[in-house]
Amino acid sequence: DLPRQMRALGVPGVGIAVVEDGEVVWSRPFGVTHALMRKPVDARTIFEDASLSKPVFAYLVLQLADQGVIDLDAPLVRYRRMDYLADHPWVDMVTARDVLRHSTGMPNWRKDPAHEKLVPAAKPGTRIDYSGEAIFWLQLVVEKLTGESLDESMQRLLFGPAGMRDSSYTWSRDLATRSVYGHRA
Repeated sequence: DLPRQMRALGVPGVGIAVVEDGEVVWSRPFGVTHALMRKPVDARTIFEDASLSKPVFAYLVLQLADQGVIDLDAPLVRYRRMDYLADHPWVDMVTARDVLRHSTGMPNWRKDPAHEKLVPAAKPGTRIDYSGEAIFWLQLVVEKLTGESLDESMQRLLFGPAGMRDSSYTWSRDLATRSVYGHRA
């Protein structure tokens, strides 16, 4: 029934896998990577996962905390303070723990980053608000502390040891040739 549902929902291609006890026991590609070019989805097709990268990033941050590289409860400004952060007492309170639990009080993204400072709308730790800007700030902190790009740290500490050969936080020609094409509804 999946091909019929894909047509009804306008989904050109999917890849499905069943994992039991940490092992892939069944997988199958369906459809095409690009609706006009009709290239079929196969076992090496790459699907972007967008915000699903956040929990994977959180796992890296927790590994770094276990190693003593970052203190989850230390203010992020201790590690890195960007010029675009507002001079506001709540900014100085934001911690990695706040970022990971989405309780920084910061907006998702500023409307006018070229002219607008980043300032929390609420005191950190008092409410749940998703903030892409806070995640990016934590990424910059991680890069400063490790001396590596986020992708280098992910490859070294997570993707490599887990055998995740096709996972990356950077784009490459190889990934582009194997990636699905984004389609509008």
